[in-house]
Amino acid sequence: MLVPGRPDRSVLWYRLNTESQGHMPHIGSRRVDDLGSRLIASWIESLAPASDGPVPMPGSTSAALAALRSAQKAPGGPAGATASMKGSTNAFARDLFARFLPQGERRRTLGAGFDPQEVLGLKGDPARGKALFHGETGPQCARCHMVSGQGRVYGPDLTEVRKKFDRAALLENIVEPSKAVAPEFVLHSVETKDGEGRVGFVVASDDQELRLRVESGEIVTLPRPQVVADDPATLSAMPEGLLADLTAQEVADLLAYLSAP
Repeated sequence: MLVPGRPDRSVLWYRLNTESQGHMPHIGSRRVDDLGSRLIASWIESLAPASDGPVPMPGSTSAALAALRSAQKAPGGPAGATASMKGSTNAFARDLFARFLPQGERRRTLGAGFDPQEVLGLKGDPARGKALFHGETGPQCARCHMVSGQGRVYGPDLTEVRKKFDRAALLENIVEPSKAVAPEFVLHSVETKDGEGRVGFVVASDDQELRLRVESGEIVTLPRPQVVADDPATLSAMPEGLLADLTAQEVADLLAYLSAP
């Protein structure tokens, strides 16, 4: 129990450990304070007994969190668990441990404003690109696009995109999605007389009805007399910066997948 003006035992333990090692607690988010993370882990563990729920799926974020909790209580800290999670296909789980890696071992992501040649100079792997494109974590391209019958019917079908764009032009369109938007993929914000709002791509429009394809892939039909506003967007529905958290090799893999026959 905390007493006003008196630090509890965990705080005293933290002070003792940090001061005995000759440094103050680290303040900031660019480096992990291992002692501090173990202190927080111990505090969370003390709040309630561990539940006997289902065993987390290997490679999942839940499994990563469970491994992190276990590792933080071990004498060596999370170093062992970090090594095992470096190759995880779950981006959330992998990145949870990335901060514990030495700077030289961390994933070098592209960030904003990268040089396209950094990607175009690499040979991509279509199989890895396919896994990245359709994965539930990462850029999640398949939430809006179809390739060979897999994905969601919302944005352009990319099955034959290689016939329209080479690798350089395809990369440019991903980096600058609003540079050239096809008329059928201009996003419309529609409002009806009852105050309902819909956002999607116009599939068909006449004096009788307006049909929109919404993000779920469904077609919504609105009676034209009920429509009071129909505003086309000036920007693409595809956001910018989708490649910022990927490595150059991962983007090269994506391009290889989309360019493969």
